[in-house]
Amino acid sequence: MKYSEPWEYFIADNFLPKDIIEELKILKIDSDNTQCDGTRTPVSGRYFFTPDKLDMTTLRVVDFFRTNTPSFESEFGYDLSHSYMRIELAQDDSNFWQVPHIDTLEKRITIIVYIDGEGDLGTDLYSSPDEDYHTRLEWKHNRCFVFKTDETKWHGFTKRLFEGKRKVLLINYVDKDKWQSKDQVWDL
Repeated sequence: MKYSEPWEYFIADNFLPKDIIEELKILKIDSDNTQCDGTRTPVSGRYFFTPDKLDMTTLRVVDFFRTNTPSFESEFGYDLSHSYMRIELAQDDSNFWQVPHIDTLEKRITIIVYIDGEGDLGTDLYSSPDEDYHTRLEWKHNRCFVFKTDETKWHGFTKRLFEGKRKVLLINYVDKDKWQSKDQVWDL
């Protein structure tokens, strides 16, 4: 479903096949959020789906996105040609938070899939960089949140207490000519 407030984005429920969701739920990640400064950068143990990982879960996740890229282009109306896929499984705890930010413009689109966790764990959307709060997306297992990166798409994750872990799959289609962190990507 397409939304227009506070800016254009899409929500799709039951996005990933159930077997992939179950595999991602049990995939062990050794991330440490204690050094979080409002960004993901200082989080250690980040888990990227890269060609050096050839386990079945990685191959299934990559194949799902590779196979469905044409339908994403059609459904969301975004050109994803000449892109790398950057796929990260993040595991957050209550030490994690993100300031309102826009994604770097080298990221053509951002796809966030809610994998595992309980409570009020959805993404916060803002109308401006001054933390003009607009709404918090409802957390729902296997819910997908998609947007095209531009200078108006302010989002974040307000610091909040929650029990356990919040697991999300973060997918970016990044510009092949501009993206520098090649160790984080899988070629289309």
